[in-house]
Amino acid sequence: MSRPAGYGATALSTALDQARRALEAARSRDAAAGRDAARRDAEGPGAGGVEGGAAGGGRGGAGQGSGSVVGFGELAGQGLLGLLDPAAAQAFSAAVLAPLTAYGSRADLVASLRAYLEGNGHWETAAQRLGVHRHTLRYRMRRVTELLGRDLDDPGVRAELWLALEAARNPAISASPPDSSR
Repeated sequence: MSRPAGYGATALSTALDQARRALEAARSRDAAAGRDAARRDAEGPGAGGVEGGAAGGGRGGAGQGSGSVVGFGELAGQGLLGLLDPAAAQAFSAAVLAPLTAYGSRADLVASLRAYLEGNGHWETAAQRLGVHRHTLRYRMRRVTELLGRDLDDPGVRAELWLALEAARNPAISASPPDSSR
């Protein structure tokens, strides 16, 4: 279900897009609920300490069973990745991270970038997380900057890189994340 919209072409287009995204989220929830129910049925009665598979099922709440209604506003709580088309997010991630994943060094530049961003650009924090000296991390981040041709001091660039890293890591978005083992 979309948010209320006006009558203009732009408003209608926005409402239809919101409704489509909410429908996709509901279908994803229903598919997950179906897989969980099938798993519980396969495990048999009493599996996991719950008799008859009554673990929250059967009440018809939002996101449970078929026919659940998902409002577009509910999608915001699922994070930015929940609002993106999975194929587009994967393509974006692969394109942005390709120079790092193709780099033939023992240094894992993708993991270094992730640690740097998770540490909010604090060299000591990120270096400790990786188990390397801060100067090693500084060298790696200079290499990342060179390979990507992007300024890591720009908050918009950091946001795009974080989105690319999360899309690569999130199995709901990507069945096969880019190779970050190099």
